[in-house]
Amino acid sequence: LWVSIANKGIAHYTTSQNGKLIRLYNEPSQVNYIRTMHEDKTGTIWAGSFNTGLFKLSAENIPSGTFQRLTMSDGLPDDAIREIHQDRFGRIMIGTSNGGLAMLEHDSIKIFSTKNGLPSNKIFSMTEDSLGRLWLATSLGMVYEDVPEPSNGRDEVLVRVSA
Repeated sequence: LWVSIANKGIAHYTTSQNGKLIRLYNEPSQVNYIRTMHEDKTGTIWAGSFNTGLFKLSAENIPSGTFQRLTMSDGLPDDAIREIHQDRFGRIMIGTSNGGLAMLEHDSIKIFSTKNGLPSNKIFSMTEDSLGRLWLATSLGMVYEDVPEPSNGRDEVLVRVSA
């Protein structure tokens, strides 16, 4: 079980032994301000901060506690992360406070915003339904998007299907 503790960092607890604390991760200090977390299918922990970007703790780096940090200077549309989701293709979707949606695929970051048809760049939450549609709760209402299949080098367009 992974949880964010305000002003303390990210804690890893066992799910047995009455929730015994395994480790508290609080370096770098920016991981002390985490708004949302997600564990992906590979065991990588993704942590979105209030205003210092996205933190990635890959499964092999859990023992060392070495985080990779992604910010606007790395291509994110905003350093304020509100939601993290892994789609059915394994890509990481990042909902931001004011930059829209970022999709991490391989080593690239693709941005979807009002310029691509999103009703708002403020993403509060997201989920994927059984048909593979990505539902986004934005500041201007709920919409779903048909998520493109992995690009294999092609440019992608996120198509707004319904409002």
